[in-house]
Amino acid sequence: MTAGIGVTEGYSGHLRTGLPWQSVSDGHKLQHTPNILNVIIEASIDAINEVLKKNQSLRNLVDNGWLKLLQMDDEGIIANRYKSNLNWESISCM
Repeated sequence: MTAGIGVTEGYSGHLRTGLPWQSVSDGHKLQHTPNILNVIIEASIDAINEVLKKNQSLRNLVDNGWLKLLQMDDEGIIANRYKSNLNWESISCM
């Protein structure tokens, strides 16, 4: 476990970077509800995208939906949601 959250595989203790359906389902029904981490970053979209371009492991997590990435604007409002492939969508919290 890492920070209390994680899935290890086999006897080696290697941490999986994703939570595959096999670990939450018995093939017929869910054994527990999978959780997705919401990450809110106060920075420009361009700055966030530069970090994602430089870190393929992190980009894989957000592009494949294991993390939900949200961008907070200068006024402290969550303004954008990461879709995938360095694309974002504007959201309204009203």
